[in-house]
Amino acid sequence: MVEDAAALMAQWVDPQYQGHPERAIVFTIEAWDANCPQPITPRYTEEESGDIIQSLRDRITVLEAENRT
Repeated sequence: MVEDAAALMAQWVDPQYQGHPERAIVFTIEAWDANCPQPITPRYTEEESGDIIQSLRDRITVLEAENRT
């Protein structure tokens, strides 16, 4: 747990956001294992994914419009 480390916290400041970090948990990574995508069979084709994503975007647009009223 890191507190009172202004230089470290300044790295995570988002000027578009009012809040600011007060503390952080710093991890030391000793090893990393990324899964190889070769044996993973895609669940959807690129076209199917596009259709799914567009339906989600459409729903977000509707919900945002509802929230504005």
